[in-house]
Amino acid sequence: MRSQLNARTLGGDHSLMTTIILSTLTVTYRGTPLGRTSLVALTPPKRARVPAALRASILLRAEFGVYGFQPLPGYVNVRDVVVNASLAGAKLGYLGPVDDPESDRRGREAEEALSALTDELEFSDESGNLIPVHVTSFRDTSYGDEGTFSLGGLVDEATAAVYAHLRAPGLSDSEHEL
Repeated sequence: MRSQLNARTLGGDHSLMTTIILSTLTVTYRGTPLGRTSLVALTPPKRARVPAALRASILLRAEFGVYGFQPLPGYVNVRDVVVNASLAGAKLGYLGPVDDPESDRRGREAEEALSALTDELEFSDESGNLIPVHVTSFRDTSYGDEGTFSLGGLVDEATAAVYAHLRAPGLSDSEHEL
């Protein structure tokens, strides 16, 4: 499955980049499947086409990550953790009214609980191979009128135990070396 989409949740605004979906991954927590996400390759634009002021912020080689989230039935086991952290994030770290002295503490606890959860998430491909992913964001705003699910992360290439390094389409060997 190959398609292109705009990637803004993978650690910054990469609106000048396109992403190519390489595969679908299953997200599990302590052996329970929570949902599905897409393994993507970010393809940076040609540097000459980027405005000069933005060239320094463009990655020289493609990054691989995960983007999007489709919940499975097991997600109900962790939904409260993700929703509480999403609410706290929307309220600048507070979980409740800002004038409530306990609101800041509850917000920190919600974000810490989400951090502990994301540290234990496992990502596997269709063959069951584990893909090491560092989760950068996990949000559930399905409690609102236009609620959505989002999960973003980067493949941890330093600890990747995969048979072959994924190559982004269109890059030469010299560009990969950079």
